[in-house]
Amino acid sequence: MNPLPVRIEAWGYVLGPDGVINLVTGQHPWRGALPVMSDQDINAEALLLAAVDQGRPRVSHSTSWRQLLAPQPPALMLTYAQILHQPDFEDYDELYGMWPDAVPITFEAADYVGPPPPHGATERPQPRLVDVARHSLRHLAHLLATDAGVRGALAVGSIAHQWRIALRRLKPVLAKMYMPGDLPADEQWPGDQQLPAAA
Repeated sequence: MNPLPVRIEAWGYVLGPDGVINLVTGQHPWRGALPVMSDQDINAEALLLAAVDQGRPRVSHSTSWRQLLAPQPPALMLTYAQILHQPDFEDYDELYGMWPDAVPITFEAADYVGPPPPHGATERPQPRLVDVARHSLRHLAHLLATDAGVRGALAVGSIAHQWRIALRRLKPVLAKMYMPGDLPADEQWPGDQQLPAAA
């Protein structure tokens, strides 16, 4: 019996020229080639994952963990969501010039893949990769509403306001990931009353 190795993955996000959130890593996250060593800084390793693909995180935050099971090599996977520094893209050709695998996160995409597999309150979730990515956006939305450090990191220029608008657009989809139907207003997003109204 061997110890369970720890691995890291990161999902990198930017805003498109139309204000839509784009996942620059495509359908798969950036992943470290090897498990994390005991003398490595896990947070620093997550930042390095983005740097390999021109990414400079403005925000990098661990949003979830899960146990990988066969047929994947067994591991404890730590997931990071990263909002990247970016230029003001004039069009999508410019965005794809930097990140050719980028895909927009839209209502249509969420409807197409459907909700994640249900699980009981004490059962182990079995999320698909798309569910892990969507959960990371839920977490970023929560941080933008409640975390002064994250809001401060996004306070330069208009990017903070643009990110709030973009995440607000996705809120109805993200709120229903694990619960069908409409949630009561006081259960949808902690701290949501602190968000400015979308323009």
